[in-house]
Amino acid sequence: MVYSYNLRSVLNDYRRIGLNDYMTSEVLEEARARGYDLIASVSTSSYTQRNKIQRHQFQVVCEIDLKDNYLNYIRMPENKKANHTKTCVLALPLNS
Repeated sequence: MVYSYNLRSVLNDYRRIGLNDYMTSEVLEEARARGYDLIASVSTSSYTQRNKIQRHQFQVVCEIDLKDNYLNYIRMPENKKANHTKTCVLALPLNS
């Protein structure tokens, strides 16, 4: 069974305090306890991608460049573009 996990966003006042890391750890624990074999996640934030890859050992399944493949990229606020350059599909086997 595959558990799909997608964190949408964290409010500015709560960023950079480990909330994403905590939530990911809790989701991993819950998915393992429920007997899931794999957890999959889609992320556009480079911070979230790095957190899941470095701290939780997620693997990149595929990457899609947002500038060339996202129809509304031109409408994305400039302050978001620097940290939202690609969409990554990430996965982590849970049966190990």
